[in-house]
Amino acid sequence: MKILWDLDGTILDTWPTLVEAFTVVSKKDLPYEEVLPHLKYGTAYDFYGVDKNKVENSEKLNALCQMIENRFSRM
Repeated sequence: MKILWDLDGTILDTWPTLVEAFTVVSKKDLPYEEVLPHLKYGTAYDFYGVDKNKVENSEKLNALCQMIENRFSRM
């Protein structure tokens, strides 16, 4: 199982990566500035109509998790 952990700016600023991940999973072209507040308040999935229980392309999700892991392992 892959888990995204957000340290919420305490140690790392993970919001840009979380917004990017949500945009990939949503399969929509969404502007960062619009998505960020919805992710912060937990309303993004409902607001954009994304089923949080269904990710159609697990290969894409695995690649995204690898990208996030690589980005933060360099720090």
